Amino acid sequence: MLENERSDRNVGVVNVSRRQTTSGRRSYYLGRCLTMTALLGCWASLDVGAAIVTNIGTTGVAGTSGADGDPGQDGGDGGVGEHVNQDYTSSDADNRLTVRGGAGGTGGNGGSALSGGFDGGTAGNGGDGGNATGSVSTSGSGLVRSWASILGGNGGDSGSAGIGGAPGNAGAIGSGGNGGTAAVTSIVTAVSSDGDTDARVQLSGGDGGNAYSSGGSGGNGAAVSVSSVVAQSMSNTESQAETLVFGGQGGHAAGTGNAGNGGNASVVNAVTTSGSQQRDVQLFQEAYAGSAGNSTDGAVGLAGTATNDLTTSVDSASTYGGFRTEGGYGGNRQSSSGIAGGGGSAESTVDLTNTGDSYADSEVRGGQGGDATGGASGGDGANGTANLTLRSMTGIADGFVVAFGGDGGAGIEGAGNGGGGGIGTVNVVVQGEDDATAFGNAIGGVGGYTDGTGIGGNGGTATGSVSAISNTGTASAEGNFLGGYGGQSGLGGQGGHGAAVSIDNAVTATSGLLGVTDVYQVAEGGEGSRNSGVGGAGNGGDADGRLFAQNANAFSSLIGETYGGQGGRREYSTGTAGMGGISENQVALENTGTANAEGYAYGGFGGTGANGAGGGNGANASSTVTSLSTTATSAAVGEAYGGDGGESLGVNLQGGLGGDAVASAQSETQGGSTATSSGVAIAGYGIDVSGNFASKRSGVAVASASSRSISGVANADATADGRVASATASGVGSSGQIQARSTSTGVVFDASASDSIRVSNSVSANVGSSVQVNSFIATDGTMWTSAANPASDGVSLLTLNPSASDIQSALAGQSNTLAAYGSGYQVAGLGRIGSSYPADGTGNHAVSIDTQLSFNDINFDGREATISFFNFQSTGNAFSNLMLSLTTTNYAQNWSFNSSAEASTFFSDNPINLGTLVGASDELRLQLDWNSGSTADSFNAEYSLGITAVPEPGFGILLGIGLLLSLFRVRTPRQTRQQKEAQRKRPVDVIQHAPDFLVDPSGPSEAFSR
Repeated sequence: MLENERSDRNVGVVNVSRRQTTSGRRSYYLGRCLTMTALLGCWASLDVGAAIVTNIGTTGVAGTSGADGDPGQDGGDGGVGEHVNQDYTSSDADNRLTVRGGAGGTGGNGGSALSGGFDGGTAGNGGDGGNATGSVSTSGSGLVRSWASILGGNGGDSGSAGIGGAPGNAGAIGSGGNGGTAAVTSIVTAVSSDGDTDARVQLSGGDGGNAYSSGGSGGNGAAVSVSSVVAQSMSNTESQAETLVFGGQGGHAAGTGNAGNGGNASVVNAVTTSGSQQRDVQLFQEAYAGSAGNSTDGAVGLAGTATNDLTTSVDSASTYGGFRTEGGYGGNRQSSSGIAGGGGSAESTVDLTNTGDSYADSEVRGGQGGDATGGASGGDGANGTANLTLRSMTGIADGFVVAFGGDGGAGIEGAGNGGGGGIGTVNVVVQGEDDATAFGNAIGGVGGYTDGTGIGGNGGTATGSVSAISNTGTASAEGNFLGGYGGQSGLGGQGGHGAAVSIDNAVTATSGLLGVTDVYQVAEGGEGSRNSGVGGAGNGGDADGRLFAQNANAFSSLIGETYGGQGGRREYSTGTAGMGGISENQVALENTGTANAEGYAYGGFGGTGANGAGGGNGANASSTVTSLSTTATSAAVGEAYGGDGGESLGVNLQGGLGGDAVASAQSETQGGSTATSSGVAIAGYGIDVSGNFASKRSGVAVASASSRSISGVANADATADGRVASATASGVGSSGQIQARSTSTGVVFDASASDSIRVSNSVSANVGSSVQVNSFIATDGTMWTSAANPASDGVSLLTLNPSASDIQSALAGQSNTLAAYGSGYQVAGLGRIGSSYPADGTGNHAVSIDTQLSFNDINFDGREATISFFNFQSTGNAFSNLMLSLTTTNYAQNWSFNSSAEASTFFSDNPINLGTLVGASDELRLQLDWNSGSTADSFNAEYSLGITAVPEPGFGILLGIGLLLSLFRVRTPRQTRQQKEAQRKRPVDVIQHAPDFLVDPSGPSEAFSR
């Protein structure tokens, strides 16, 4: 049987740390007894000195069974359980009261007919459970407790109908009894003159009785509703008030009988405290709705809904509120048709204000859909909605809210479908005079799975808002919105899709002029079905995030992340696994003080194909980030990672294609300070027939970084890695440094089946005006064009594996070059390098170019390389100084040029033999340094790289390919969310996709021989 994971997934290391920082108050809340049985067990183990009073009503009398006869006699109905009431007042310090209504009596069985033609007797109905009411009140000095547990009685089960003698009929079917209700007769109070107080109330509705014979209806679980104060705690030191409400479970039904409804649970404004302003206060409200009963061919019952609301103002040094709300589960269905019960909705709305520090936690879970067997479909998960408004009038405020959509129920057999996941919604507002911290986590429910030929349910989406407001301190807001996974399917079915998530400026923070704001927003699409059959795999959900702010703070930080969902796995003999979800992210910040904006987009991975299916394609990712400070430092970071293609396991098939990546970062300061920008675009990698990452199947990467500081420092860094990679960096300022880097981990050359050449291309320049540099690499023969690579003050463009027509066009008229190549060389690449003085520049302007090719295949051993320069062009004096360096293991030469004429001779149809290469360890490195102090100066030239033709494939080549696989870096095919977090925080020079030599492009050549 297939199983889905629950949707309460890890939501990141940030959340874990936040829980650890407040572990004292939260561990108390989470560690309490949350169910009736656990609570009673806790009471039994408490101090033996406590006054424990128990009043349990007697069970209703069972109905008498009818005697067999012609016809059979009717069975009697079960009696109603005893209603009980207990009021208990005491001056003892510790009083605990339990009141439980009696259970309903079981219905009697109908008598059976003794002879043919006579009917059987009617079954008796189960009796209703007894109601329970009560209260306890305690006053004294020191620690004072008043605890009341009030439990309605369960309804009795029905009897069985008598059997008729053919052609006589069976007797009529009896029904289960309804559960009894629970209530308090007066407020449960705890009062202490000089100590702590603790007042607790638990109200539990009785369960409905079952109908075991076909056609009988299950009884309804009792609804429990509280709409006024039932727990009151009064102390001058520490006071706690708590109310827990449980709806009863619906009774089950067999055959054509209807299942019972789960009882609703509603608790509204049920707790209160009073006392000294210096006391500490804890308020708890919890509501758990009852689940619907199970059915066969009859109507499914309704799952109970849960409501948990509190609006209150407290005057204390510190107040903590804990709230938990759960909808009832849908009833299961065992039938060849129909749909199992949907889960019950859950909603909590809390508005808590305190004069002192304020803390609150709220967790809401929509009910799960019921499971189905026999061909019926699973029920839908219900929505979970958590609303919290938390205020501190004089201190700090900290609110933590989580909402889960319910999981869809399973369609376990036949053509039954899985139910859809419910929606998770959080709406959080936290306001403090000092610091304010707001956290919201919304998680869509997982789609139900199917074992048969049906369709897995789609995951539920996530939505809401999170806001932190501080008048004088730090306002910190974090919102995570995670789509539910698609439901799995067996080999005969189709997997469900992961939920798409779209979040538009849902997380905000506001503070004063001297304050700090910190915003973190995450949108994550759900994963497609984990495995699928003939119907196909589910696709990962798209993730779309937009985050904008215009602030007036001393410091503001805006961070947005989007994660496309992973495509579903396909285990079938044909077809393709699911596609990854697209990831799009936009972040824009304007602040009077320091501004920091960051955006990270991760395309979803393609799903894995198995048993003959192909891997799915990775998805595209784009990130656009802008940052503006009107007075201080500004920083912008935009990173995009295309999703990797999925593997094709156990078959001779290409894997999925890697997704494209586009990243843009723009930073500006208007205050003469520093502007810094970093744009990183890493395309996803595709998979070859051997299951290895292959650059020829990777995506396209485009990165840009732009910084502007008119009278200050402007630094910009752009990095692109992909099959085609283009990076552009620009800066406007009085000083600074810009750099554009393009890389590709591997290039297929000649007959080699592996990525035999690694390549890196970087251009850097100093900033003293408006400056732009551009770096371009294409490993698939795509030629650079003027349109794609606009005029720059420093440029290095390189195309590997150019087409025959592009080679012919480039080398036309270059007689020396053509003669040097002859018939023994193949043109591996065509490039262009150039520099120019900025139009508005002043002082000295310098450009450095560093292009490196690493030959990591042993079949290059002994082959010759030749580079030839041609098509020299210049303006003005071309340069003040120009230096060129070419190095390989067996070659090293530097040139220094003193005039444009000298350079023109060198860079015009001038082939240079670089000698033999050393296989699996050699590198070719071109370095150029250019500087000038004149606006008229510029130069550019083109070059070609030739390598002697590969010999006929033999043992050496095969050995080289094997060695190459061991030399290349190991790229983790899948990342956990924590690994993505860690990757996001790394500096650019250790990005996962970047080759080792990017750590220091100007460093020693040994970096290529690792």
